[in-house]
Amino acid sequence: MLASSTEGHTIDADRNRQVISVPTGPTVAFFGDSMTFGQGLPDADTLPQAFADATGYRWRVLNLAFPGYGPQQFLRALETDMFRDLLTEPRLFVFLTAPWHAERSSCLSDFVADGPRYVMVDGMPRYEGTCRGHWPVRLRRLWTRAAMYSVFFEPAFGGARPVDIDLFVGILVRAGQLARERYGVPTLILYWPDEAYARRAGLTDAQIMGRLREGGLVIIDARLDPKDFPGQELQIPGDGHPTGIANRARALLVRDALAGLTR
Repeated sequence: MLASSTEGHTIDADRNRQVISVPTGPTVAFFGDSMTFGQGLPDADTLPQAFADATGYRWRVLNLAFPGYGPQQFLRALETDMFRDLLTEPRLFVFLTAPWHAERSSCLSDFVADGPRYVMVDGMPRYEGTCRGHWPVRLRRLWTRAAMYSVFFEPAFGGARPVDIDLFVGILVRAGQLARERYGVPTLILYWPDEAYARRAGLTDAQIMGRLREGGLVIIDARLDPKDFPGQELQIPGDGHPTGIANRARALLVRDALAGLTR
């Protein structure tokens, strides 16, 4: 049974966002946050649905994303086999990310209090419970309540640090390892560059993508040039989430990458 919310989001029987595709068979699963979930968009315009459309409904496509999630939820889902019953014939896992996801994976974002917390131990991310009570979350929440935070502190101390990028990369690499070990599938990372943000963390997008690639992940540069889409919005005005146009363009990147992997 399907139930539609008042926002036009159709949730399926497994409490994931609906994707119209074949009901059984080889599966491509999309993990991620509101960008992949399709925040602000009708069902027809989400990235997973655009991929199902672009591949002619050849694959069973799952939208396992949820607003506010980050790399840590992706890893935890694979560690706990949360979706094992759904992933009976997996062929590819897809995760859309950006460098600012490092704030979520390091418990820096104030809305991740109940999310899983990881720390790097001997070069591997280790689960340490939830972010709730972890000092960066408490400190960030305290400072953001003060008006002077955005003026004096955020420019100097806001955003991810190199150590946070290390954890971000480590979590995604470990997720890719578990995808291969437990499910026998590659993980494709759609990386949405943000050069200014990465630079504040002391790296470049190219360096981050290189480290992810060295970790065994399939990396696709997900940036879109507005010049290729004249008169079309790639981000929802006043919101920032991808539009259906952007999702359809990125779906073609996933389609082409998967074709190369399955030759």
